[in-house]
Parts: sequence; structure tokens; C-alpha cells
Amino acid sequence: MTEREHAARAARRSRRAAAAVAALCVLALIAGTIAAQRAVTSNELRESARSRELAGQAADAATDQPEAALLTALAGYQHAHTDEARSALISSYAEYGANRLGGHTRDLTTLAFAPDGRTLVTASDDHTVKLWDSTGHRLLATLVGHVAGVNAVAIAPDSRTLATAADDGTVRLWDLTTHRTKAVLTGHQGAVNGVAFSRDGHTLATAGADKTVRLWNRSSHKPKETITGLSGAVNAVAFSPDGHALAMGGDDSRIRLWSVNTHRWTSTVTGHGDALTTVAFSPDGHTLATAGNDGTAKLWTASGHRLKKTLPVYDSAAPALAFAPDSRQLLTASPIGTGGVSVWDTRTGHKTASLGEPPVRAVAWRPDGRTVASVDTSRHTRLWDLRTHEVTSSGFFSDPDMISAIALRPDSNVVAAASFGGKITSWDTARRRFTSAFRTPPAYVTGNAAFTRDGRVLATATNSKTMLWSYPTGRLLATLDSHNTTVTDLEISPDGRTLATAGYDHTIRLWNLATRHTISVLTGHSDSVQAIAFSRDGKTLASAGDDRTIQLWDVTTGRRKAILTGHTNTLFAIDFSPDGKTLASAGDDRTIRLWNVASHQPRATLTDNSGRITSVRFSPDGNTLATGGPGRTIRLWDPATHRTTATLTSYRAPLPDDPDSYLPKLEFTPDSRTLISVGGPRLRLWDLNADHIATRVCRQSKANHWGELIHALPEERSCP
Repeated sequence: MTEREHAARAARRSRRAAAAVAALCVLALIAGTIAAQRAVTSNELRESARSRELAGQAADAATDQPEAALLTALAGYQHAHTDEARSALISSYAEYGANRLGGHTRDLTTLAFAPDGRTLVTASDDHTVKLWDSTGHRLLATLVGHVAGVNAVAIAPDSRTLATAADDGTVRLWDLTTHRTKAVLTGHQGAVNGVAFSRDGHTLATAGADKTVRLWNRSSHKPKETITGLSGAVNAVAFSPDGHALAMGGDDSRIRLWSVNTHRWTSTVTGHGDALTTVAFSPDGHTLATAGNDGTAKLWTASGHRLKKTLPVYDSAAPALAFAPDSRQLLTASPIGTGGVSVWDTRTGHKTASLGEPPVRAVAWRPDGRTVASVDTSRHTRLWDLRTHEVTSSGFFSDPDMISAIALRPDSNVVAAASFGGKITSWDTARRRFTSAFRTPPAYVTGNAAFTRDGRVLATATNSKTMLWSYPTGRLLATLDSHNTTVTDLEISPDGRTLATAGYDHTIRLWNLATRHTISVLTGHSDSVQAIAFSRDGKTLASAGDDRTIQLWDVTTGRRKAILTGHTNTLFAIDFSPDGKTLASAGDDRTIRLWNVASHQPRATLTDNSGRITSVRFSPDGNTLATGGPGRTIRLWDPATHRTTATLTSYRAPLPDDPDSYLPKLEFTPDSRTLISVGGPRLRLWDLNADHIATRVCRQSKANHWGELIHALPEERSCP
């Protein structure tokens, strides 16, 4: 073999080796890529699984610990944007804000009047404090910050500061003008049960389950003194009017007196046979009143602490009492037994009046001395006239009635809610504020409610009649004899000129809103008509009902254009998409059907096995379809892909006694960002932007120290 041949052979071997090496490199690269992809996939699966796990934990915590549920749901959403995590985050945030519009969602614990006599403060186990205008009967603000039930409230003599004490171990000071937290006082090792301001307002006393009473400088928010040596939890504390003495009582059943000036015990008084729940000095400073779980309230001389009178409450505990401004009368309230509020003459010890029979948790005397506020164990707050012993106001401070209909005022965030008890209340959903309220006749609102285009007239239905109200004054403009039987639904055309009503009499009636005369009566259904809807251009009206059909009508001529069939049971809900091309329908057969309006043919059938569907609503931007019923679940769908994008749960919403008669509606705000639903006696607002919620949750967590105050959070930190 020549030298040239040897060189050629060597070159070939070198090329083959290089090719082999290259092939091996390619194979290694492919293997590495596959391994990396598998690692990514495996990591994504782990993250998704953890996301769903945390979503489930959030749902479990939502009822009792909404703040913990929020942070847990957020941790799940940060692991992976699964549908479950998004649903849990939206649902938990709605649960956290469920009581912003309306009364408390859990038992009330205490209440107090501000020195101006107008503002009434209520506190609850739902972690919130509410401020009410007791003369205008409206909610002024909901104070949010505590992460456990609120046990006690006290208002500074100058009416500028509110102090609240809670089971989370903190005391919060609030600015009563801005409704914002001024300070969070920490130091108690356990629940804080009582709170009181000195007469000059400079000192705040707090009573704790940790067997201590602490004194704080109101201005600097710094502790001044810690009183120890008590043998049990302290449940109540009160300053004498001259500010020299501090009375306290608790689980050891003893009344203890502390000198604020000398910082020493001055007296220990015995006489109660069980834990003390309340202590109070009379405004004139002559009498100390105490109440306990032994079923008695006792009156003592403030100096010398001699027992003057024992007021029997028989077989009931007496956790609350309040002196009249003139010190001559005393209220006692009991949450068990025969209950009610008793009025006593402090000079004779005789009962002079009984106010009501329901068990009462707390009482407060308005500074004018003529009015008493009480809250019973059913969360009803009442105002009583002491001269007549009659109730002067009831129901404005709580949510006793189920909401039967809602209507969104056009081009605004204001929603009007009509209750079965005949009360129409309006709220600004963007600011979460009350705007107005008025009463309708005692017969409850049936069917739907709707605004005219200019928002100046609200239509509601009561039995067989339709009523037109001037909004927001509540003046009755007209009563239309709509149908021979119950009106089931009503709608106003987009141009505001035509009112449509439907009823059990199988008909739909069209009304001229200017003349208030009937335009036409649409007949064609063979059974009750349950739902109607105008197309966005107002030219077509859709109707549906017990005969399982959907019928399309020409509004101008009153003629039927089409009959759509396919549902197998009663229909309760229909809605047109914003572009007018699609009609959604739903009812008792647990399906949502989407129809092509032009061809009258079905586009898709969506299945929801959670139960009856009573409302379908397209968002104004057309990107979301919301469906819901009398249960606690709302589903969000993508109308284009027909896929469920979220399942929203109202964890604590009360269910109606008769679900078959309860057909709540859904509404979207104009920007499509918020969904409004009915949760029994109150509205529920759903912020549908999970990223927006995440930002808000972290901001609130930081401001309210959730990380330090809430236990049993997931190991992952949701917020930096």
C-alpha cells in the first residue's frame, strides 16, 4: 500500500470517527433534551398538583378563617394558574368581602353608640366592625383588619377614635373620620375581651384572657402599665367617671379595683357565684354594676363597694348591661333562657319594663336617654323608644330577608336589591358603599327588577302587579295590572321605551313606558313563562318557561319569529350575547344551550350537574358566560371554547328554605370585571381578575399583619 493510500485510509477512519462522535453528541443532545422536557413536565405536574392541593385547603378554611383561606389560595395560584387555584382565589376573596354590603355574617358580640348619638357601632364574630347611621338607617362603613371575632368596642369621649378588641390578641385604634386603622396594639398573649377609655380619653384599658389588664397611652400607642396578679381570664374593664379607679372582672368571679394614681389594688369584692361578664360605673359615679354567669346583676356603692341591690335574671346568664345617661335606670340583657331586655330602677331595684322576648346579646343606651339599641341572637338589631317600649327601627342594621331580585343601573356600578320583605337597597359596587334605600308595600317582590335607560325609574313586580318607582327617592309612579297571576319576570328594552312582563298565565305583555298602556299581549306558550330577554338592539324578545320551549318574538309587530326546542325540562333563564348572535338558555335539565340567533340552530350544549340553573348572563365584553342557581356554585364558561374556566363557591351563603321558589339572578358590572350574585340576604361581589386579587391580598396582608397573626398557613410564603 502506497503512502497516499495509507493517508486516504487514515482520513476515512478519521471522518468515520468524527461522524460517530457527532452522532453520539446528537444522541446525547436528544437524550438531554428529552430528559429536560421530562423534568420540566414532571415539575409542572408537581406544581399543578400542589396548586390543586392548596386550593382544596383554602376551601376548607374559607368558612372559619377567610384570611387564611386567601393566603392559602394565593399560594396555590402562585404554584400554577390551575382552574382550581383561580377558582379558590376568586371564591376566597369574595368570601372575605361577603359582608361589606349589608349586615354582619356571623353573631354580633357587642354594640355602642357614639357620643353624638347618631352613629351606632356593631361588632361581630365575622372579624368586622360596622358603623351605622342610626337615624338615617344606613351603613356608613365596614372596618376590616382583625383576623378573629371582635369581642369589645369603646369610643373615645371626643368621638374621634374607636378601639376594638378581638380574639386575635390585638387591639385596634380606628380613625372614625377616615375609617382607617391608626394603630395596632399588641402585647396580650391571647384573646382581648374588654376595652375602655378613661373619661379624659388619654388612657385606654384592655382586658385579656392572659390574666392581665394593660393600660395604653392613646396618643403614643405605647403601653403605660401592665396589671398582673389576677387568677383568671379578665372579661371586662371600666374606668370610674373621675378616672381614679379601674374596675375589672373575670372568670374568678371577683370584682377588683385598681388605683390609677397609686398603681395599687384598692379592693377585691366577692358576691357573684360564677364568672363576671360585665362591669360598668354609673355616669354620676355613685354606683358600680356587675353582671355574671350566675344569673344576677348586682349594684354596688362605688365608694366602699357595699352591695345595694341584686337584680335577678333567674335562670339566665346576664352578660350585658348599660346605665341610662341619668344613672337612674339600668338595662340588662340575656342571650339564653327567656332572654330579652329588662329595664331596672337603680334606686329601688325594681324591674320597670321588659323589651321583647328574643334572647339578647348586647344593649346600648343612646346619649339622649330615650332610645335603646339591642341585638338578639338572630343578628337582628332593634331601636326601642323607652317612653313607649315600642320598636322604632328594625331590619336596617341586619339582613333578615332574602333578596329576591337585583338590577344594575345602566352605565354605572350601582345595583338595586329587592328583598322578600319589601325593602329595596342600593349599593355602589365599586366603592362597596350603601347609596340609598326605600320600602315597598309589605308584599314581597317577585320576578325580576329592571331600570329604565336613564336610571331614573325602577320597575319591580309584586304578585300580579308591576310597580314603577322613581329612583332613588322610592316614590311610586304607577301600578300596572300586569297579569291575572304572579309576574315571574320583567325586562325593559335597551332604548327604555318598552316594558315586557311575563307570568304564570302563559303570556308576555309589552307596555309603553311613556303612556303606561299595553302595546300587545304575546300568546303562544302552553304553560307558565319563566324568563324573558331583549336582544341588544331591542328588536327581538326571547321567552322561555315550563313548556320547555324558547320563543322569539318581533317586538314591533308582536309576531312570533321562531320556536327553539331541545330542552327536556322547565326553562328559567335566557340571555343574548352582546353581539346579538348567540342566545343562552338553561333550566331544570342541568344543561346550558347556546343557539345561533340567525339560523335558530343550536351551537353547543354545556352540562352542569350541580343542579337547577336559574340565571345565565353574558359579560358585556362577551368573553364570559356565567351560570348559577339557588345553590352555592356559579360556573364561568368561555363562550368560544365552551370550556369551564372557573367554579365559584359561596362557602357560607345561606340556602333558602324553599329552593324551588328562589330564582336568583346574576349581573356583570359594565367593565366585565366583577360579577354580582345573590347570597341569601346579601349581595356577593366576585372580582374575576385573579392577578388583581393577588396584589390586593398581599397589600392587605402586610397592612394587617396576617403573617404574624394567622396560624396554620402553608409553608410557602404567598407574599414577600
